[in-house]
Amino acid sequence: MLRFLSLLVPCFLVTVAARSQGGCQILDEDGEPVPYAHVYLPTVQQGALTDEEGRFELPWDALAAGTPIVFSCLNFESVESTVGEARAPGAAACTVRMQSKPYELGGVEVRADKINFKARTLGVPPPSRFSRLGYNISGRGWEFGLLIENEGRCRLRDINVFVSNVSDIDSFHVEVNLYAYADGTVGEKLQSERIFATIKKEDANTLFPVPLPPTFHNLYVDGPFVATVTMLDDSKEVTTMLEANPKKKYQGYHHRLDGTWVRRDASPSISVVMECPEAR
Repeated sequence: MLRFLSLLVPCFLVTVAARSQGGCQILDEDGEPVPYAHVYLPTVQQGALTDEEGRFELPWDALAAGTPIVFSCLNFESVESTVGEARAPGAAACTVRMQSKPYELGGVEVRADKINFKARTLGVPPPSRFSRLGYNISGRGWEFGLLIENEGRCRLRDINVFVSNVSDIDSFHVEVNLYAYADGTVGEKLQSERIFATIKKEDANTLFPVPLPPTFHNLYVDGPFVATVTMLDDSKEVTTMLEANPKKKYQGYHHRLDGTWVRRDASPSISVVMECPEAR
């Protein structure tokens, strides 16, 4: 069985403060937790994903004070700092504050005109039989993706995933992200809103349609992009397997905790339905 994790830069403000509960936490400008944010340690190839309360842990004692650290989350200004600035030496806890920001749609555009569309299914289709080849995504922060070979400007209609072999758990939570892709490089996130989904045990071994926010009704993506699935629950004692396909015609990716992207031989079973304008 194979295994797998997430993104990027600007900067703002890091505040260190003692907390009664211990550990470190990311808060927004209103003091509210920032759930499932990424903490990158790019130079040591490590990182973490915060829990639903914005809390995270790192091997602080093993990190030099000057080690770069990056905090990143959709719709927030990224924060660049160092380990020593983020958590004072010897401190039992720390608080990182992130500033929210309006998000530019970038490669995705909203259109309201009426066009005739033809639907195309792209990505890795559900397996014809259960191969038991896949990625065990039972730990928080594991993120696997697939290059979607979209051509031209098409409207995103559906996102589907295929999960199998779910055991010792009734349900689990995932986040789906869409990233720009150009010249062999995965770029920034395309969507303006986070996409969360709860997958139940009974959803296993079937094509699971990811519920999309209303803002996705008229979203157009220009060219190829990468679609990923991230595990949000810290459930290392259970099994949740994202099916995968080893065919070389697909391009699978692993988004690591340090923010880097790595090509994988097996591509996760993620598919999308794109509606492309018909020639007039």
